[in-house]
Amino acid sequence: MAGSSLDRIPPHNDDAEKAVLGAMLIDDSAINVVRQRLRPDDFYASFNKRIYEAVLSLFSGGHRADLLTIKGELEKTGKLDEAGGIDYIAGLTHVVPSSANADYYAQIVQDCSLRRGLIQVSGIAGSRAYDETSAPRLILEEMQQRLFSLSDTRRLFNYRKAKETIKSTFEYLTMVFKKGEYTGIPSGFEALDKLTSGFQKTELTVIGARPGMGKTTIALNMAANIAIEQKLPAAFFSLEMSDRTLLLRLISSEAKIDSNKFRSGFLNKNDFANMFVAADRIDPAPLFFVMFSA
Repeated sequence: MAGSSLDRIPPHNDDAEKAVLGAMLIDDSAINVVRQRLRPDDFYASFNKRIYEAVLSLFSGGHRADLLTIKGELEKTGKLDEAGGIDYIAGLTHVVPSSANADYYAQIVQDCSLRRGLIQVSGIAGSRAYDETSAPRLILEEMQQRLFSLSDTRRLFNYRKAKETIKSTFEYLTMVFKKGEYTGIPSGFEALDKLTSGFQKTELTVIGARPGMGKTTIALNMAANIAIEQKLPAAFFSLEMSDRTLLLRLISSEAKIDSNKFRSGFLNKNDFANMFVAADRIDPAPLFFVMFSA
């Protein structure tokens, strides 16, 4: 029979933690790679955490991290014993033959740390759920914030030399040349697509205007064009409208029916026929409505 969660050892990988530190001691260029992924608290073993803190401190001060400088840094802060002593630190240089896989080892350490964070949040969620003095929705929002915090600290930055990007850039230009009129996903508005070449990957497009100017309508039509015509998944997020309201707007646009008729109920047989045709077009489309309730 499996033991309870209290009997389990939190997820960690000692070998990966040592390999990360060993790679940084062998080649200080690995520090730039590793520090993008890991914080000191990502290390499970306190020895390794203290050594990593010393490495980062030396690096930020413009000093090379090696056996002697790390020893001096830890002695200065009085944490040499907490880092396992000089023999433990020296042994790290023999864990890996090179720094080539530093990023791979760092990913393992990060994954274990994230698992520990998830376990912690789930434990807090379980305890808070028994607190009848707090509204369930407030507890849910608190847990969502904790989960977002776990994710937010994992944001990475990347750097590349220009020469490393030249090949992929020319491959992109070749693809654009062969593709034709639009390099991105068409919005359905021809004049706009000629200006933008469609929606481009990694770009955020903002539609701005005063209230009542048709922002929702144009955005909904764009989403419909992507899902219905291009057959690509599209999601429409709304803070104020229900899925039924959004669908009525879409049917009105697709069926070319005045939306006021839906409010008044003055619909004729032709309107119903056009509505069914529009619904048949919308039904198989990978279009999703996402609503946020208060």
